[in-house]
Amino acid sequence: MPNRRRFIALVGGGLFGAALLSATIPSGLTSALAQSAPKKAAPAKGGALETKTINLGFIPILEAAPLVIAKEKGFFAKYGLTDVNLSKQANWPAARDNVVLGTAGGGIDGGQWQLPMPHMITNGAISGGRKVPMFILAMLSSQGNGIVASNSVKKAELGLDTKGDGKFFKEFETKNKRKFRAA
Repeated sequence: MPNRRRFIALVGGGLFGAALLSATIPSGLTSALAQSAPKKAAPAKGGALETKTINLGFIPILEAAPLVIAKEKGFFAKYGLTDVNLSKQANWPAARDNVVLGTAGGGIDGGQWQLPMPHMITNGAISGGRKVPMFILAMLSSQGNGIVASNSVKKAELGLDTKGDGKFFKEFETKNKRKFRAA
């Protein structure tokens, strides 16, 4: 099936499934789910910020770039957050634990997260039952990662078809005097 037709069929099937699912959920259940959802934070009075200090955690990967650039270019200060601290986190569990601690406990206020971690922390699913309200303010990246290769690999014209004899990989070590590495 051509890509366009397959795409239309998948989207149509998804929409049909969503419509069917919404029609089968009892209205009492949806109102119960809405009542159990965390309450929205009230905005500060007069449009002023509640604080000018915030501690944001990040994992040093590509998705953290918008936070680092915003700090370095002064975007936070431009909008009133004059004291923004970026705190490198060792790993995702450490970031989760630090957001549960909060700034008062020596942790962080928020930061960069992989989905669905904010939802799971809000519901207490991965934070030991402790529900910490979290709100997703912006998507820093939407599957922007890519697979890259050096020119020596590019010349081999490798593709998704892995049924070949692996000649490139067998010859790579001899030609380059090192083993082929991929991270």
